[in-house]
Amino acid sequence: MAEHTFEGFTPELVDFLEDLMDHNNREWFHEHKDLYEVDVRGPALSFIRAIKPHLHELSPHFLASDK
Repeated sequence: MAEHTFEGFTPELVDFLEDLMDHNNREWFHEHKDLYEVDVRGPALSFIRAIKPHLHELSPHFLASDK
């Protein structure tokens, strides 16, 4: 199984979430979806893929899915 690396979350993720709190509507999100993909979804999927092999050590009941 290939080892996945997680580089961490960036300040841009926090910036995106703060902006989303101020503009929580479809139009704003649609206009900023590219930032979501790069700053939120991408790092979150990397985290899930990196932690997935180790979840079994914590509990067999934990599941990780990047769907």
